[in-house]
Amino acid sequence: MALTFGLMLLADHEDVQERIYEECKLIFGDSDRTPSWADLAEMKYLEATIKEILRLYPSVPFIGRQITEDFMLGDVLVKKDVEVLVHIYDVHRRADIYPDPEAFQPERFLNGQVRHPYAFIPFSAGPRNCIGQKFAMQEMKCALSEICRNFRLRAAERGARPRVKADIVLRPADPIYVQFIPRS
Repeated sequence: MALTFGLMLLADHEDVQERIYEECKLIFGDSDRTPSWADLAEMKYLEATIKEILRLYPSVPFIGRQITEDFMLGDVLVKKDVEVLVHIYDVHRRADIYPDPEAFQPERFLNGQVRHPYAFIPFSAGPRNCIGQKFAMQEMKCALSEICRNFRLRAAERGARPRVKADIVLRPADPIYVQFIPRS
């Protein structure tokens, strides 16, 4: 679903997709070859864009954890063995961490800003994080770089944001329409 939300956001932000296209032109020139590992590592703006997509639309909107020792949360005692849910979708929208949190701003991930290590957790964090996160990031880079190299994306309705459903994975409750226009 991350790719679906990513296409929606890119279609709505032509400046971002053009910047990705320009980054790809610098890396590939006029070649239509598939990206190498080295090429993918050079795609800094695309990586920042993917992180911003995952910030706004994390594939897994919440995770459950079991507390391993008693601790105080403010003035509340949280006891060992209590099951808690971490609502990633809301953590990623905290205005004290991400100013203008509903805005799509890939540059948030370019400036080297130091954040709390658990402020951005689309793949969870710690010893139980997603073992496929590196693969997922590379897969998204491959797909979005190829799409942006070959197509312009246009939103059917600019600025529209879908209602979302939080099941096991976050998904749109309604269809998302994106037009693919071949680059000449």
